Amino acid sequence: MAISILMIIGSITIFPYISWYKVFNAPKELNNELSRLLQVVFILFAIRFTLQLINPILAAHQKTALTQFNNFLSSTFALLTIFLMTKLINGSLFALGFAYSIYPVIVYFSVSLYWFLGKFKYIRPNFHLFKKKHLKSVFNLGIIFLINQIAVIVLSTTSNIIISHISGPEKVTPYAITHRYFFLISTIFSMLTTPLWPAFTDAYTKRDYNWINRIVKKFNNLWLLSCLLVFIMLIMSPIFFRLWIGDKVEIPFLLSFLMAFYVIIMTYVSVYSSFLCGVSKIGLATLTSLISSVLYIPLALLFSKTLCLGFYGVVVASIAVVTPNIYTHPTQFKKLIANKATGIWNI
Repeated sequence: MAISILMIIGSITIFPYISWYKVFNAPKELNNELSRLLQVVFILFAIRFTLQLINPILAAHQKTALTQFNNFLSSTFALLTIFLMTKLINGSLFALGFAYSIYPVIVYFSVSLYWFLGKFKYIRPNFHLFKKKHLKSVFNLGIIFLINQIAVIVLSTTSNIIISHISGPEKVTPYAITHRYFFLISTIFSMLTTPLWPAFTDAYTKRDYNWINRIVKKFNNLWLLSCLLVFIMLIMSPIFFRLWIGDKVEIPFLLSFLMAFYVIIMTYVSVYSSFLCGVSKIGLATLTSLISSVLYIPLALLFSKTLCLGFYGVVVASIAVVTPNIYTHPTQFKKLIANKATGIWNI
């Protein structure tokens, strides 16, 4: 909650002094609207940052499917509202941004209220339950997860800003459409791997390494199937985009190819990420995430602007910063299962 409060104070005090039209390469007359919009979006994000703590609680009670359902509800309500607004209201950037950001807050608030007043009443937040002796262990683990969350935010939210700043706002659309299209596979794969967290925890505690190896092998086979699906989606992408958006937006095949390759890497790494999160061995993953988030923006600017790759450079940078995980995640998994993990491989 303290972090959310600091984020809100920062957005209120700093955002009005930033020339957002320069950041997004937009017309100067949109600066006031962009400033108001980003303040509201950031404040709502900060509130959501606290409310979505219900997700790890649900995961700990082996209700991981509900965490994905919460995201599904948020996205569905937002998309329906935006669709209605496009039919009923003349173009308003502020209204669209507000509608897209408010629903996750409403959903997570409602879900938190439902569980904390019901089955989770015994663990709902209460200052009387504060125990100073647990502060260090909880804080250390919390910081690790926070760093991972910040890294994910950097990688997922700055891409559109960089593309808009370098290539213009009109180039964000083909990137966003391609991202949504191919990340459907990643979303489905995540819905399958996330429920394994508590199962991996239980099996690792019992030293049931044979079961863990069997499950990981099955999901690696599933990953191969997902690669085939991504390849089919890539081949069919020109036809699908034509049916979906017609001739309104041109989406280069090279952009689709790069995004497909990025999704293949992400889904492969997610198999091992689920295990590492389940057994709380995320120190190395946190370190690589931190390095990735630090390197991503300079690399994206290098590829996009200096090397003149445009929005292709943003995807190339994304691929570059996640590629080391292809080695680190499986290697740490093998060392942990073989009881040979020492040093950095055992954190």
